[in-house]
Amino acid sequence: MTVELFADFPASAEFENPDATYERMVVNEMERMQIREEARRRIAAESSTVSELPALSNLADRLAAPRTRPRWRIQDMWPAGGRINLVGAPKAGKTTMTTNVVRGLVDGGQFLGKYTTEAVPDCEGPAVVVFDFEMTEDMLLDWYEDAGIANTYKVETVLLNGLGSGFDFTNPAVRAELVKRYGGAHTYILDPVGPLLASLGLDENSNSDVQRLLTAWDEFVRELGGQESMVTMHAGHNGERARGASAFLGSCSAVWTLMREGEEPGAPRFLKTMGRIEGMPKTRLAAQGRTLTILGHLTPESIADDKGQQILDHLSAVGTWQGRGPIRNAVGGSQVTVTQALRELVDSGQVLHDSKKGYGLPHWSP
Repeated sequence: MTVELFADFPASAEFENPDATYERMVVNEMERMQIREEARRRIAAESSTVSELPALSNLADRLAAPRTRPRWRIQDMWPAGGRINLVGAPKAGKTTMTTNVVRGLVDGGQFLGKYTTEAVPDCEGPAVVVFDFEMTEDMLLDWYEDAGIANTYKVETVLLNGLGSGFDFTNPAVRAELVKRYGGAHTYILDPVGPLLASLGLDENSNSDVQRLLTAWDEFVRELGGQESMVTMHAGHNGERARGASAFLGSCSAVWTLMREGEEPGAPRFLKTMGRIEGMPKTRLAAQGRTLTILGHLTPESIADDKGQQILDHLSAVGTWQGRGPIRNAVGGSQVTVTQALRELVDSGQVLHDSKKGYGLPHWSP
């Protein structure tokens, strides 16, 4: 048998020019991307609902027509027919706020002890449906039982922890099945959106992914027959805005942001709102059990029975001006909590601040 020392081997990637290999990989990836884009286009075309789009409507006629729907679902906070994005820092009370919202939607009354709430009208299905992607059944039942909801029969909950991949309402075929199963309610709540994004392989830091999901959610709610919705999400960026893409802050009627200052038990919690509403500045909340109420924005009431009151008691006892350090040593608490309490006391006129002397009571000033 004769063996040739330099046989002609067939061409293979192992012996291919590196530049040619790179170019071939780029072309293959381009083809895959083009195929995916074409698939999305065809699916969108198949699910098109142009026939369901509204006709032209004259503005003069619309302005002259009677308005039967209330302007607000929750006065100054939730416009009727709108979507709310609720952003919550860790342990700031996102779940508690959600249960308070549900109670207001089905029972009416004063939301947060201040804002008049128009209970959602009766409809063919439940008044409110909550799609929960985070809680176990026992946890969810405990929270809602403590919320003190009177009309519990108007609320339906769907536990989807670990089941997000089957809840892909961005897929027209899946969405049609979900509409059959869950349609007929007035208001839908998605709580929270993060686990669903992960289950669907979407990136919460991608504006295009997030906007795609939120747009699909609005279409989904409309197909369900819903009139209003709320989407909750976890906060990032120091707890004062939604974690991930900035798209979380757009395309909604209002953004409610829950904040917590400090890690210790009883740390103060705050709420602020912004969007297509007048907006509410950072405002202190109080919690009695699972019920949240407004304490007020920079008023004496906002600091009663907490760190601010301790500071007032301490200054009264020592009878002299004090720096921030000695005050914190006396009353305890984090630097953030003490600083915030001092700021509120100064802004409300209960404590004076002198750059040389420190902090003192008004009657000490000549």
